[in-house]
Amino acid sequence: MAPPATKPSRLPRTMHTKVSHHISRKAATTLLHSPRTAAATGRPFNVAVCISTSALGIAAEDASRVFRQMRRQKFVRWSSYTPRGHAVPKNGTPADTWEFEAPNGHHHVHWMLHVRAQNRIEFEMKLLKWVKAMAGVAPDANLPEGALHVTTATNPEGKKLYMAKGIDPLYGKLWGIRPVDCGLVHGRRAGTALSLGPAIWKPLKKAYKVQKSHR
Repeated sequence: MAPPATKPSRLPRTMHTKVSHHISRKAATTLLHSPRTAAATGRPFNVAVCISTSALGIAAEDASRVFRQMRRQKFVRWSSYTPRGHAVPKNGTPADTWEFEAPNGHHHVHWMLHVRAQNRIEFEMKLLKWVKAMAGVAPDANLPEGALHVTTATNPEGKKLYMAKGIDPLYGKLWGIRPVDCGLVHGRRAGTALSLGPAIWKPLKKAYKVQKSHR
């Protein structure tokens, strides 16, 4: 008699990925501009999330990839969705920034984003489901202790400096940041929504400088 079929793992297979010791100059620059850009475009960062992929049992080689997949397939779609009968998206064009770090091999991601006040409760409920699915945890099971932390981002400017502490030491002085060894990360280390990228923040910065020069 043939053995019963087993369900395939819900976690993605481990793949060979590039590794990094620091946040690149380009990624760090956009991260550091993101709070002001988000505020200037009417979507200020007001939520801070920390997800411990180590606590979730996700392999270091997969951590960045599975988080980015969750962000793209869940958060971006949820935020951009326009309910029937409405003219604007549920939460607006996604505005967020994130970075991975792994001090002492503990892999986790810091994620700062904009969530409209009326969507906060729903977002946190959705996020719990998204993180469980990301890690292959059963919907009715509890997450491991320390796997997910959500709080209000009361000081985005301060938070960005904390998130950027893993910047390449060659560029830390340019921003007044004392670099910290944040460990080895597989795959993409940091990212920011396209709606807050260079194509947006550079013109805003230029206009601000012109305005300031005329004061």
